[in-house]
Amino acid sequence: MASRIPTIYRFWFTQLDPFLTIIGIFCNFFAPNFLLAGLNPTYQSPPTSETILLLDTGGAWFIAILILQLGLLRSRPNDVLVWRYYAAAVGTVDTIVCAAILRALNAQGRLGFDAWRSEEWVNFGSTAACAVVRIALVLGVGIDDRLDKMKGV
Repeated sequence: MASRIPTIYRFWFTQLDPFLTIIGIFCNFFAPNFLLAGLNPTYQSPPTSETILLLDTGGAWFIAILILQLGLLRSRPNDVLVWRYYAAAVGTVDTIVCAAILRALNAQGRLGFDAWRSEEWVNFGSTAACAVVRIALVLGVGIDDRLDKMKGV
């Protein structure tokens, strides 16, 4: 039986996404100075205790997501509803992260695109791209779900 999840989503969520998630885990736990300097040009090392707590919490979040990417999505390769709920949950986080990046740039007086460093462009751009793909999956773009609608799912 052909997969009900289009190839682009299958690749994105089970190949590319786990790679990006592993980078997030690594940065949160093992390269906090790199991560923090990328978020704020005036960052001074070492991170404060509350920042360490937030980094560890973020790293834990990434580990939870990696388990869902490698376990749940791969164990339910044709379950559109599971994939949609996963995409909705993580897409909500991506959208809030994009808003948080803009909030932080505003607090730094650097909301204008001309004030963004390459770090902001990469961070915001990659997170926004992930959000767009997740939203597309939730909305059913490219997914034939006529069978689900006939069953009342």
